[in-house]
Amino acid sequence: MKFNNDSIFKKIRTGKGFWILDETRSQFSKFLIDNLKEIDEEIILLNHEIRKPFFSNNLPKIEYSKRILQEADRIVNDLQPFISIYWRTVNALPTSSQLPECAQRLVETLKRVKTSLGIENVYLTTDYPMISSGKNQDYHKAMEILNSTIKFNTWITMKSFNNLLKNDNIRENTKEFNGRGINGILDKLIAINSDYFLTNPPDCGINYKDDFILDVTSSRSELMNEGNQRLLNLITHW
Repeated sequence: MKFNNDSIFKKIRTGKGFWILDETRSQFSKFLIDNLKEIDEEIILLNHEIRKPFFSNNLPKIEYSKRILQEADRIVNDLQPFISIYWRTVNALPTSSQLPECAQRLVETLKRVKTSLGIENVYLTTDYPMISSGKNQDYHKAMEILNSTIKFNTWITMKSFNNLLKNDNIRENTKEFNGRGINGILDKLIAINSDYFLTNPPDCGINYKDDFILDVTSSRSELMNEGNQRLLNLITHW
């Protein structure tokens, strides 16, 4: 792959089914790495539409910021014991009229779990109201059902990073707090360390390949295998 002033963009296409085999993925990753090493020009963006990993799983792990880890520990300690709920409504089926019913099912399930486990505190992670305001009104009805029947804790009610954001300079110049990146990491760490993890079934919007779900269940599995007895389940769908 050669870049110059006349060729500032390169696009690579592979054959159908190329990514199914580990061998061909490995060959391509080697080809890409070898070629990128020979390029002196600055690469601004590397984008791909590959649904399977094609770089080594042994790449060094990038740790989360200590500030995020400390904030997650604070919230987990303040809430213990607690139930963590993850509901990504944006993945709901096109006919979202069933969302209010999904919310009611969650309320009933949560009441049973709280009673059986003797746990009162609940932490909710959801993409609402991150979804577009033009969404079907049933999205809003579903959240109204939850808010009117159950007291939820969220990263907002737990006053996440308040001590940090008291600094005017940080609050005004740190764009990272404007999106879901930092708060999404915080939500995931809290879910991993919750006593009981609850999420929705397929017809209510969950995607079993959701990165949040995969990361949380993988980490919870490791903690349980290490003998962590505080975690009462891996994952439960209401």
